[in-house]
Amino acid sequence: MIVYSLRALVADVVAGRPMARPLEWRLWDASGHWRQVETIAADLRADPSVGQIVLTTRDVGARKTLEQQLTQVTLHDLLTNLPNRAQFHDRLGQALASGKRAGRPTTVLFLGSTASGASTRVSGLPPAIGCSRSARGGSKPRFGRPTRAPA
Repeated sequence: MIVYSLRALVADVVAGRPMARPLEWRLWDASGHWRQVETIAADLRADPSVGQIVLTTRDVGARKTLEQQLTQVTLHDLLTNLPNRAQFHDRLGQALASGKRAGRPTTVLFLGSTASGASTRVSGLPPAIGCSRSARGGSKPRFGRPTRAPA
C-alpha cells in the first residue's frame, strides 16, 4: 500500500502538481520498532548537482504523541478522565450525520441529574422528552418533559 502511495507522490512531483500535504506512514526501524514518519518530495532534476527527484523522510513520532496528548486533554476532563461536553457534541454530530446519510432516525437519550436530583440538559440542545412511572406506583409509564424525582 505504501509503495503505491510513494509512487503516486513521485508521479505528482514529476507532473508538476504541488503536494497537498506530506505522506504519513510507519517505518520499521533497525532496532525492531515502528516509527511514525512523513515524506515530502522535491523535483531537483533541473539542478545539475542533483539531477533527480529527492524524497525526504523524517521521524514525526514525538509530534504525533503530542497531538494525541493534546486531543486527550481537549476531549476529556482532567480530573476524572471522563469524556467532556466537546467530545459529546462531536460524537452526537457524527451520530446524527451517520443517521441522516443512512436515512434512519437517530434518538438521543440523555440521563443525568444534579446533586439536588433535578434533571439536567446539555447546552444548545432542547430539553429531552422523558418517560417516568407514576409517583403513586402505577405501572403505566407516562411520557412528557423530565420532572423532579419524588422525594
